[in-house]
Amino acid sequence: MQTLSILIKPASSSCNLSCHYCFYHDVAEHRNVKSFGRMRDHVRKEIIRKAFASHVRVVSFAFQGGEPTLAGLDFFQAFVREVEEHNTNHISVHYSLQTNGYALNEAWISFLKENHFLVGISLDGPKEIHDYGRVTNRGKPTHKRVMQTIRLLEKFSVPFNILCVLTSYTARHITKVYNFFQKQGFKYVQFIPCLEPLEGEEIANYSMSAEEYADALHILFRKYRENILARNYISDRLFDNFIGMCMGQEPENCSMAGACSTYFTIEANGDVFPCDFYALDTYKMEI
Repeated sequence: MQTLSILIKPASSSCNLSCHYCFYHDVAEHRNVKSFGRMRDHVRKEIIRKAFASHVRVVSFAFQGGEPTLAGLDFFQAFVREVEEHNTNHISVHYSLQTNGYALNEAWISFLKENHFLVGISLDGPKEIHDYGRVTNRGKPTHKRVMQTIRLLEKFSVPFNILCVLTSYTARHITKVYNFFQKQGFKYVQFIPCLEPLEGEEIANYSMSAEEYADALHILFRKYRENILARNYISDRLFDNFIGMCMGQEPENCSMAGACSTYFTIEANGDVFPCDFYALDTYKMEI
């Protein structure tokens, strides 16, 4: 193995937002233990020790949740410090953070800049659309605060991309959403179709119909093509994969490759799973 990719849940399923469609909240509800809280120091140390004992050439540490920033800036500072201590062979190390952006401030963003993190920000479009589904645990809107975080990322020149969840509501307003992203100057956007709950036959009110998804994709591809022809390339992960496949390249998106990617998801207590979409007791790996 040349590259070791590890996805870490440092705050388990804990989150400061209550997004109606959150898939990991649904996953956690179907486990014996919903949340393991903040990752303990000994778990963090063991992950790092084993990563560098594997003798790979590249290690990728990705942090997700829940909301990973709830583990605290001190957790991440300790993580990076311990990586430097164990990386005696000076191999390549990559960091990424997927966050709702609600708790980030200048101290956080200065740290992300200094340690070359790639940041994914969850944003569902303009205020009225974003705040429809992405609110705090107390039901307060979040768009203004997330946009402030994005401006700080831009100020500190921290690389980031936008992750937008395609719900039924978002899909119905996809032109407005895309135009907003384009006006903001965002160059890397990923649209994620929301998933059905793990149980129940009724379709959740946030889930797209097949027709809604098809219509949204049609509009998104037209926008994607128009921008390419206008030499204003805006990356859309799905269509980038399609173009690459047409050129004979292997897709990097596991759902399009026909096989799971080789990475591990590690919960806050140290449990290991093959994928964060399957972080269920049934799929816990024996190590």
